[in-house]
Amino acid sequence: MGWLSPEAVAEVAEELELEPNALQQLVTFYEMFHDHHVGRYVLGVCSSLSCYLGGSDGLLEHLQKRLGIARNETTPDGLFTLHTVECLGACDRAPAMMVNEEYYERLTLEEVDRLLEELREKARRDVETRGLGGAETGAPLPKAEGWDEGSPSQHKDGTL
Repeated sequence: MGWLSPEAVAEVAEELELEPNALQQLVTFYEMFHDHHVGRYVLGVCSSLSCYLGGSDGLLEHLQKRLGIARNETTPDGLFTLHTVECLGACDRAPAMMVNEEYYERLTLEEVDRLLEELREKARRDVETRGLGGAETGAPLPKAEGWDEGSPSQHKDGTL
């Protein structure tokens, strides 16, 4: 799903024998977890001092204008969610940004524009060639192979 619904948090908490509120606190503390719908591509612009001095503030402003959204918002087509992250550990390669789990460093505005176009094209190809839907098409995403139909969090072999 790309995010943890209250129902998913409650299910995991029950499985781990934790209080749901304790698990919810973890979800809201760590930036890699989301408690709301996010875009297919989550753009995390580093806001540490090194990246700021390297131009991350201009990068963030450029992305906001280019995507037509503010920080912590998602584009209407569901492709991009934009937010800042405290530090990506790339201080010597600033400014840095994370797209989902991939790092991009020493970014220029031109490189960011090129990256956005590549991501849009990849999403378009996924929809055309593999039928991968999502927010931008209104179609549901296909089911992941190997998952048990009875539980959204359990593989067929019983592992989580």
